[in-house]
Amino acid sequence: MQGSLALDLLLGLGLGYLSGTFGITGGVIAVPILGFLGFSQHLAQGTSLVMQLPIGVLALWQYARRSRLNSRLIAATAGGSAIASFIGARLAVHLPEEPMRKGFAILLAALATLTICGAFWRQATSPKLRWPSASAIGASGGFCSGLFGVGGATFTIPLFALFFGLSQTEAQGMGLAVVLPAIVIAIPTYTLAGFADWRVGLVLGVGAVCSVGFGVALAHKLPPRALRVALCIILYAGSLGLWFRA
Repeated sequence: MQGSLALDLLLGLGLGYLSGTFGITGGVIAVPILGFLGFSQHLAQGTSLVMQLPIGVLALWQYARRSRLNSRLIAATAGGSAIASFIGARLAVHLPEEPMRKGFAILLAALATLTICGAFWRQATSPKLRWPSASAIGASGGFCSGLFGVGGATFTIPLFALFFGLSQTEAQGMGLAVVLPAIVIAIPTYTLAGFADWRVGLVLGVGAVCSVGFGVALAHKLPPRALRVALCIILYAGSLGLWFRA
């Protein structure tokens, strides 16, 4: 990985396509891959945050063009996300390596379970919660993003679909709105602690922004349940790989 510009760009292209398709910023996929390529858990998380920022901005813009995103929901989630992300990031840089890696594996398994339940849980046609409740969802997603460098969007997407009556693509757009402020807050914390490889992160980000739009276009063509099941498979695979990695 180190010094291979072509490999970094190629990996970035793949991550961007998957990020656009599933409405995530790519960290849940990038962190395990970077770990398998020799990065420590902390360095993989911080480097993935650098990559996720341009992906998240572009993907959110693409989703906003294609889906109706609720501005009040965005405002409510962004505040809670930013505050909780700072707390999570400060905690992350002081935790040991192995507990972080296994904690990340547990998070991926939990996200996969939540995603697959959302795929088959028949929801009501009208929202169950009002928009102020979104701040709690934003805070939970922001804490995940700060602590593990990922997970905010993936965690909140099924919650928005289930409790606010959003379509799958609308929920994916809202998930991106949750994670962006968390990424902005967490990056300086990881960088100051020495846990961010900006060269690799920026190259991955450049590759990703070239393909994220194609993923967003695909997301609006695929059945919502198929999107959730495919993401669930990816998350479970990453969880098992991390848990049993030596």
